[in-house]
Amino acid sequence: MIEQVKPLLSGGEQQFPQLVLIEHYPFLFLPSGQDPDDFLRENGSSAFAALIENAQSLASFLWDLELQKEALETPEAIAGLRHRLRQRVQSIPKSLRNDYAKFFHERLSHDLLPVNQPAGKYVENPKKRKPPP
Repeated sequence: MIEQVKPLLSGGEQQFPQLVLIEHYPFLFLPSGQDPDDFLRENGSSAFAALIENAQSLASFLWDLELQKEALETPEAIAGLRHRLRQRVQSIPKSLRNDYAKFFHERLSHDLLPVNQPAGKYVENPKKRKPPP
């Protein structure tokens, strides 16, 4: 899913402060090569309603985007994730910064669990995540 969004974001990340203005709209992803009309024609309105039901908030989308940038196998990788998230928060309008900072802090504190492995890898806590659509 994120791989399909990367081309859009590679040019659009510089425009992120403007994108935040639509933070109240959910993000949903259609199969590659389909627009909403194609999807509706091929799958029907109930399938489209299910996509909408499982749409992500902008905060969740950004969390997933940053989480997939590198394997979280070391404390340095976790620190890198924290740094990138702090940078994201600074690019968000001031009226929303505290809410996004709190969201990311809670996800970092509760959604990542250390795995008992010699490398000390970290994984997402499956109990904290909503199952994918």
